[in-house]
Order: sequence, then structure tokens, then C-alpha cells
Amino acid sequence: MKQELLIEQRLLLTPQLLLNLKLLALPTIELQALIQKELETNPALQTTEEEPEEIDRRPWTADRQRLTDNGERRTDNEEYTIADLIPEDSAITPGEAEASEFDPIETYGTAPVSLASVILPQLKSELTAQEIEVAEYIIENLDEDGFLAIDEEEILQVFKISKTQLKQILQTIQHIEPGGIATKNPQEALLVQLQILGYDEKSLEYRIVNHYYQPMCKRQYSIIAKGLNVTEKNIRDAITNIAQLEPKPARRFTQTNPVYVTPDFTVQWQEDKLTAVLNDDLLPQLRLSRRYREVLLNPKSFTKEEVSFARAKLNSALMLIKGIESRKRTLKRVMDYILSEQKEFFARGMQFLKPTTIQAAGRALGIHSSTISRAIQGKYVETPFGIFPLRFFFVLGTGNIARHSLKDKIRQIIENEDKKTPYSDDEISELLTKQGIKISRRTVAKYREEMKIPNCTERRSA
Repeated sequence: MKQELLIEQRLLLTPQLLLNLKLLALPTIELQALIQKELETNPALQTTEEEPEEIDRRPWTADRQRLTDNGERRTDNEEYTIADLIPEDSAITPGEAEASEFDPIETYGTAPVSLASVILPQLKSELTAQEIEVAEYIIENLDEDGFLAIDEEEILQVFKISKTQLKQILQTIQHIEPGGIATKNPQEALLVQLQILGYDEKSLEYRIVNHYYQPMCKRQYSIIAKGLNVTEKNIRDAITNIAQLEPKPARRFTQTNPVYVTPDFTVQWQEDKLTAVLNDDLLPQLRLSRRYREVLLNPKSFTKEEVSFARAKLNSALMLIKGIESRKRTLKRVMDYILSEQKEFFARGMQFLKPTTIQAAGRALGIHSSTISRAIQGKYVETPFGIFPLRFFFVLGTGNIARHSLKDKIRQIIENEDKKTPYSDDEISELLTKQGIKISRRTVAKYREEMKIPNCTERRSA
């Protein structure tokens, strides 16, 4: 298995691997924003559309005249800094480049999408019609950040359901896209998102958010490190992972900043073969600056400071280019898996959606399940039947199967049974368990009744 995918081996998380995982979690439109920011801040990174630079073989030394910010030429008695190495068309200094933060754009694309229109299609395969009504009520009562704005007691009174039922409905909503929706606060939203990404309760990230949320927000790393008996470096590394999450799940869906969906994939037929095209034409083709490569090729012609600066910028640019290629490979593998598992769905429609899990995808691809979670996070695919989140194609957890798919399986078992000795609900439950689908006799009976299929006694007499 490739090292870039072994995220369960936490000690192997190199800077390149950390960047790969960060890029993998970004939708195409947000990756475009990150690349643009890097192009603005890293002079060693260029697009292939830019004209190749002329190699200036003269030494970049302090006695060489350069333009100051106001256009005047510097004289050789003026003080020079490493900022002089930045091309004149760049508007950022090295210090700013190191400190700059990525701020993904909030609105882009062809059509605005409401929060409800993203959530409800994902729930239809997980909840009953009655539970959907409850879910709609919950969605209508979310605040602008995506948190539940009413007491759970109100929901119980309105719909006359049990606390257990409400808990199950809320958990289902919270674990779909966008992760952490309908939680009570940012801390709970982050915990849900960590679970979605495969972090268990023993992971450092989960323990920090769960037990040291306020110190984390205040950046009190020493307090957290002492409390969890780990080093401050461990804490900083874990918080770097936490910082990639979204503490306000509905941030992009507010009226002031409506979200626009640009599909990351388009499914289409090519010569009677189903293919998925990665919509990365929004991303510029990147390359390393010839000017900065020349510094490393001829280090004796430049000062140590100049060589060090050029090496750092080139390394940063190369890591980004490699990370983007790694992201592309992983996304393509995951999407190809979805195509192979859901061929009937893409060809014939919703009723042919098959149940599959993130864990099953990970085993099939030799990729850790948390990497699969990152790959599908916030990604969308355009199909002949509409635009769907990639998470839509995976059921929640290892033992849960989409409701409509379970009904199909139960129906198929009954249709193929010996009419003289039809299966009881217990026997159907056992057959499904042998297929790796855990389902109780009561649930089988419930689904059978919803499909208006008689029990085994009535089927035998019929």
C-alpha cells in the first residue's frame, strides 16, 4: 500500500502527506482558490500559460541595483533583504507568504443551492416517510450556522416520537453532507466531523475537542499537552488536522453567502462505457519557475540567503504540485469504485442504488476508510438524474444499509423463495446476516409490511 494512503500509521505523516490529505478534502472549487492564493504568494510557482522567464545569470547580490516600491533605484549603500528576490509583479513579501492563511471562496458556480436541497435527497434512502417529516422540521429550525435552534423536547411533542427515535434521526442528519449539521454547537459539530473522517474516541484529535475545547480555542497548547500527557508538537499536529474541519456546518449556505455547487465529476457514456470525468479544467496547470530553479542549479552565483529562500519556495511549490496529482489519482480511484458498484444506478435511476460502505470501498481499493471519507467530503457528481454528493453513494457505518435497498433485498428473497415453504421473518433475517447485513426480525417484518407483503403463513396459503 502506498505510503500516502497509510494515514492510520500516524508516525508516517510527513509534511507532503499532510498536504496531500488537506488537498484531498477540498472540493475542486476550493482547491482552485488555494492554488490562486499560492500563485500570489509563492514566486517559485507558475502556470504553464505564463511566458517562460529569461534566465538571468547575473548574481542576485546586494550590490545589484533593484527597484524600490516607489519605483526609484536603490543604490549600493542601501540595505537589502530577501524580499528583493520576489518578482516585481508580486505584491507579497516572504514574511506575509509564510503567515498567509487559505480563505476558501464562498460563492461560485452556475446555480445556488439551499441547505435543504442538499440534505433531503441524502435522507430519503435512510429514513422512513414519517422520519423525513421530522427531519424537514429539524432542517427548518436550524440557525444560520446549521445548529439546532429549538429544544429536542419541542420535536418530541410535535411528532409524538420517542427520544430513541429522535436520537437516531438526528445522528443520521448529522453524519450526512455537510457533516455536523443539526448539532448543538461548534464543539459537537467538530466531534461529528472527526467521527466521519475515521477518528475514534481514543484519537488525540477527538480527545482535544472533547475534553479541551476551550483551551484549544485559546491556543493553550501547554495546558492541553500536560493534561493529555503528550508533547506540544503532538498537540500542534493534531490541531492542524482539526483546523481543516468546519465548526459552522452551514456557513456556506447562509443567505448572505449562498453556496453554489460546481460538480467535481461528470458521469457520462463513452462508446457504451460508463465513465466519470474529473472536472478539473478550472485548475491551472502548474510548473516550477525557471528563474528559481536556476538558483539551485548554480548556487555559487547566489548568496546563501538567496539559495535558502529559493530552495524553500521551490520545495513548497513542488509539494503542492505533487499533492494535486495525488489528489487526482485518489479521487479517480474512488469515483471509479462508485461507478463499478453503482452502474445500474447511473444507467437506470434511483431505485437501483446499491448499498455500500466506506469501509468496503477502503478494503477494495487498499485505502484507509478515513482517506475515503476525505475524498468524498464536500464533493459532488453530475449524473443524468441530477447532482449528488459523493457521500450519497455510501451508507452510514459498517452495519447500516440504505432502507430502500434493504426492502429490495427482502423483496427479492421472497420472490425467489419456495412458495410451498416460504421464509419466515426470522429466516429472512438470518439470510441477510449471512450476507453481512445485520437486521433484526422486527425490522424485516416492518419493511415487509411497508411493502404490503403478507407474512409467511398468508403467503403459503396463497
